[in-house]
Amino acid sequence: MLLDQIADLLSHTFLDIIVLTIWAFANIYALVMLCFKFKKILQIVYFIRTGIKNRWKFLPKPKE
Repeated sequence: MLLDQIADLLSHTFLDIIVLTIWAFANIYALVMLCFKFKKILQIVYFIRTGIKNRWKFLPKPKE
């Protein structure tokens, strides 16, 4: 089974291997970028949530 996979890999042309590696790196890059975007979205959501909580501290207290 493993020998079949190795033979299949060797049967690819050199160009195929280059294209596959570029494709794999592009996928990894896309995943990393997606993670960064998701992290930024989480930061914005966290900022909004803490801003709503802290806003009451900054508002002047109503005079009784």
